[in-house]
Parts: sequence; C-alpha cells; structure tokens
Amino acid sequence: MNRETSRLLRLYPAAYRRLHGEELAGTYADAVAGAGRTARLREAADLAGHALRVRLRATSADPAGRALGAAAPYVVGIAAGHALMVALWIATGMQYFDPHQRIGNGKTALAAAALMALAASAAVHGRWQWTRLLAVATAVTTLAGALLHPAGTAVPGLLHAGLIAVLILGCPPDLPPQSGRARSRVAAMTLLLAVPLVGIRAATPTQNVGPAMWTLVLLAGALLIAVAAQGGRDHRVTGILVASLPWAVLPVLGYRLVGQYLIWIAITYPLAYGIGLLLHRLRPRTMGNA
Repeated sequence: MNRETSRLLRLYPAAYRRLHGEELAGTYADAVAGAGRTARLREAADLAGHALRVRLRATSADPAGRALGAAAPYVVGIAAGHALMVALWIATGMQYFDPHQRIGNGKTALAAAALMALAASAAVHGRWQWTRLLAVATAVTTLAGALLHPAGTAVPGLLHAGLIAVLILGCPPDLPPQSGRARSRVAAMTLLLAVPLVGIRAATPTQNVGPAMWTLVLLAGALLIAVAAQGGRDHRVTGILVASLPWAVLPVLGYRLVGQYLIWIAITYPLAYGIGLLLHRLRPRTMGNA
C-alpha cells in the first residue's frame, strides 16, 4: 500500500478500515492504475466522499442515506419549481415578493434559476451526476450574486440554496433516483409548484401567494400519498420530511411570521400522516371486499 492510499484510508473510522481496508485499497489501486492526474483526483475525491459518508452513517446501507436518496426527487423538483417560477416572474415583469430568494440582481437570479431548471431536466432524464453538478453550480451562482449585489436578506437565501445543494449531494451515489417513479416525482413537483403560482399571479397580480407555504402544502400532499401507499415506516416518508427542511426551516429566518410557518407544519403534516395511515389500513379491507 503506497503513501497516497494509506492517507486516504485514514479518513475512514478505524473499525471500518480493519474490516474493509484491504478491499478498498485494492479497488482504488485498480481504478487509478495507468490513470491520468484528473482521473486520480476524481477517484481520490470519490474515496474521500465515501469515507465521510461512512463517518456520518449516510451510506446507502444506512437509514440516513436511504432517507436522503428518497428525499432527492422532492428536493430537486421543488427547487426547480421555485427556479422556474422566479424565472417567469422576472422575465414577465411580475412582482417579485419572496424576501428569502431576493439575492443579487435579476441577471444572477435568472442564471441560478436556469441552472436549477437544467438540474431538474437532468434528473428527469436519469442523468443524476449532472444534477449534482448543476445543483452545486446553482449554489455558487447564488453566492456570487450575493457577493456582487449584497442585500439585507442575503444570509437566509444563501443558507437556503446551500442546504438544497447539500441535500442533493447527500444522496448516495450508488442510490440515485433514476427509476421511472422517481423521475416522475421530479417532474410533478416542478410543475405543481410553478404552474399554479405563476398562473395565479398572472390572473390576479395583487394576490399574494406565498411560495414557501404552497411548497409545504405540496409536500404534505406527497406525505399523505406516500403513507397511504407504503405505511408510516417507509424511507420515502422520512425522505419527504427531510426534503421539507429548506422550505420549513431556513426561509423563516427572513420573515417575522415564524410562528405562522411552525403552526402550519404542526397542523398539515400530522394531519396528512394520519389520513394517509388511515387510508393505508383501509386499503387491504377494501380490496378484499372487492
């Protein structure tokens, strides 16, 4: 084992190294044999990333990793829906009133929105690696917009964009949401968020419809459907709760009505869970009577 491989393996917990060290070293040696500098750096980054996941217990073999994998389609879809909504609002001159998203100027906001929309498109087409890269590019563009055009509401928006990127990157690489159902969830969340909000805003310009509130309604609906289909112990249920974090926690930092969001979550999520569980329990009985 050479020095480079030894340094990389030290990133893993000692107990994990004892069990899998030789296998990891052999796999890494095969991957970098005859490889160029760029390929070696990529393999080293992949090994370091896996070591971090092992330490955080967020691999595909861990409940946290499976929850992040289940959350990914919802995170991408909702983020893309917000991005599409922002792009249409800016392009058509509609009033833009969401403070936690008001970062930089119109150009950087449009650039970030376009990148996130492309990330969703990549996810819908099963190109999860591109989704990850574009999500990072979206966060970097948002940061650049805040640095070039600072505003008083920049910090909540940056935290919001950063958490979205972290949740997307947190999906284990060997558990990408590439199934037909997962890709359909990305498309559904994108359209169900952007189309109603843009339509309502176009029809009634004075109507103030909160995107964050509508997002929580959509995710509560997704929670109800997931519980009704799988029961209350499926990783998809936990994934929806994880996917709610960027819109349920960080955006309220930019608002005074923190209690309104907390009360809304406390009412809608347990209600959705309870109705879904009831439907799940009635489902076999209904099928049997049929």
